Amino acid sequence: MFCSYFLIYFSAWKGVKSTGKMVWVTCTMPYVILTILLIKGLTLDGSGEGLKYLIKPDLSRIWDIKIW
Repeated sequence: MFCSYFLIYFSAWKGVKSTGKMVWVTCTMPYVILTILLIKGLTLDGSGEGLKYLIKPDLSRIWDIKIW
């Protein structure tokens, strides 16, 4: 936590120019990380089967009392 406060302080220390660069990095980084996780998830074994169940669920299982 100290390290994150330290980095935030020194990145915002110079004023608006450095804060703009900091915002540019922190706004795009989640999209980069989510794209990497999506690619990793799609390359795992059984990912196609999981996507199939996501798109076409087995609705007959809704009436099974063990599910609820």
